[in-house]
Amino acid sequence: MVRLSIKKMRVIEPLTSFHFLQNLLYFPYHEQILPGKINEAIHMKSSNKNIYILIGGGCHTGHAKTKLVTEIEGWLILKKITVAKLLFIPFAKDQTDWEKTLNKYKKSIFSKLLKEKRVSISTASTNPKTLQGQLLHADILFFGGGSELNLKKIFNRRVIPKTDKIIIGTSAGTNFLSKFYFSNDRGMIEAGLGVLPIKTICHFSSEKNEKASLLSLKGGPVFPIGDNAYVTLIF
Repeated sequence: MVRLSIKKMRVIEPLTSFHFLQNLLYFPYHEQILPGKINEAIHMKSSNKNIYILIGGGCHTGHAKTKLVTEIEGWLILKKITVAKLLFIPFAKDQTDWEKTLNKYKKSIFSKLLKEKRVSISTASTNPKTLQGQLLHADILFFGGGSELNLKKIFNRRVIPKTDKIIIGTSAGTNFLSKFYFSNDRGMIEAGLGVLPIKTICHFSSEKNEKASLLSLKGGPVFPIGDNAYVTLIF
C-alpha cells in the first residue's frame, strides 16, 4: 500500500497483523491472513460479523491472486464451510458483459476454489424478490467492478446483509460499499451506500494523492487501494 505524504491526512497504512479502527478490525494486504491469525481476530471481535475483502483492482494473476485465494480459503476453514455458496453480482457492468465477466473470474480468482469444489457459483437475479433470497442464503457475495452508479440504482444500505457473510468487492464493487469514494470514471468524490464507515480510492497510485487529500476533508479514514492489492475488514 502506498504511503501518502499529505499532512493531517488520515490515510490507512497498516503495519502490524491486525488493527482496530472505531468498530472496524482490518488487515493490510501485505499480511498473510491464515486461520491462526483469523481465529485471534474473531475471538477479539465477534464471529457473526461480516468479513469484507476490498480489492482495488486486478488480483487475477500471480502472487496477488494466490494471496487472495489463500485468504478466502482461510475464512472458509474458520467458518467450517465445506462448499461455499458464492453469489456473483455483476450489476456494475452492462448486462451484455455479465457472462464474459463471470467467465473471467472463473478462470482466475475462482479457478482453484472451483477445481477443489470449495465453491458453487450462481449469478444474482434481476428480480428483486429472488435477489433478496439469494443475498440471504449465500455464504460469499462478490460485487464485480464497473460503474458504482449501476450498483447504487439496485442496492441500498438496508439490502446488504449485516452478519455472517464474506463480502468481496473489486473496484466499483468496493467503492459503493464505502461512505464516500473517488470515482475514477467521473473524476469526482461521490457518496456510496455507507455500509462501511470508510472512504476509498481504488486503482490507487501516488498520482492520486491530491484526490485522497480531498476525501480526507470529509473526516474519517481513507483507504487507498491499488491494483493487485486489497484490504480485509471485519465489521
